[in-house]
Amino acid sequence: DLKSGEIIKKGLTTHGSGSEATSSDSLIFSNIPNSYCSSLGIYKIGSAYFGNFGRSYKLHGLELTNNKAFERAVVLHRYSCVPDDEQSYPICNSLGCPMLSENFFPEIDEMIKGSSKPILMEIYYWLTWNSEFLFLFFFHQSINNERNTRHTYFDENEKKG
Repeated sequence: DLKSGEIIKKGLTTHGSGSEATSSDSLIFSNIPNSYCSSLGIYKIGSAYFGNFGRSYKLHGLELTNNKAFERAVVLHRYSCVPDDEQSYPICNSLGCPMLSENFFPEIDEMIKGSSKPILMEIYYWLTWNSEFLFLFFFHQSINNERNTRHTYFDENEKKG
């Protein structure tokens, strides 16, 4: 909830297998087709369809860092290898899609289906001295101008990858 700052729902997500840097502890990001990387930035959640992972959502990248998402077939979907709780070992990777657990996806699906306004999703990355996090942040398009602009910091990191 952007007005109260409260987290309404939380769950784990994956990053693209191409985002794993072999020579460092941080992730890399790319908007290049067939890179299998995650792409940072804001996405408009598009139409639902039924594919290999059941109900899924097409994603439309709205920034230079992710504007090829639709062309790359980056979609929001569930996958059985994504756990519900944090693990002490790495979880599975995607081919660039944000994947949610079998139990968490229906919660997000209901939020998307129940909205009368378009839903935007932001993927951003936060690296600290001892941890790294890849976040999905959902919000209504109508409050886009009120959201925090922290993603511009991560756009600078995008240029490295």
